[in-house]
Amino acid sequence: MLPDDIKMADGDVWEYSFNYKASVTATVGLQTQTSPGGYLGNGPDLDFTTEWQLFEGTTVYAGAGAFALNFGPVAGDYYIDNLSFKRQELAPGFEEETTNGNFETNDLSGFTLGGSAAMEITTPGADGTGRAMKFSNPTQQVNAYEAQFIVILANNVKMAADDEWRYSFDYKADQPASVGLQTQTSPYGYLGNGPTLSFTTEWQRFEGTTVYPGMGALSFDIGTVPARSKKDVH
Repeated sequence: MLPDDIKMADGDVWEYSFNYKASVTATVGLQTQTSPGGYLGNGPDLDFTTEWQLFEGTTVYAGAGAFALNFGPVAGDYYIDNLSFKRQELAPGFEEETTNGNFETNDLSGFTLGGSAAMEITTPGADGTGRAMKFSNPTQQVNAYEAQFIVILANNVKMAADDEWRYSFDYKADQPASVGLQTQTSPYGYLGNGPTLSFTTEWQRFEGTTVYPGMGALSFDIGTVPARSKKDVH
């Protein structure tokens, strides 16, 4: 019987094996069952002998949650050992950890500002449709961190050393500018410096996989950019 009420399903990948022998020579049918006693179908026949043999299989019997060795017709002692049923885990997926990252609603709970920065949703987005976020620096500051647009990871998530992350966004500005990304434990909690982005007036794509352990927010530091500059992300 497979544990935890597991049943084989189409699309699964299984590997199963066991050693078997008997005190007599006999042909024993392997029956697939939905659960113990619930007939589903017939599997292969096993030719038992008095020597240990190895059975290995990969066939998936959709709906099977148990397997029976039908040895009723032949009296004798039957032995199995090293029984193993393994289901291949699906490749792990990636869970979205931003809130309203395409800015198609008015929910701005996943974003905040620091210092003199301002933000508003604008149209169109990077693909010529939809919406984008525009953030700006009304007053040029001495330090870049004195005007910040901050993206907050959802559900109080923080990056961990063993995590695997993929993150991306489109970005442009109304004039060329270099903008540093600052990693933060949470909004305003300095952790370290990320890469520097070279904004232009054309949309560009940023993609990253670097993990910053402890990071729960990411800041675009625009304090030293001339005041008229506006940055868009999507």
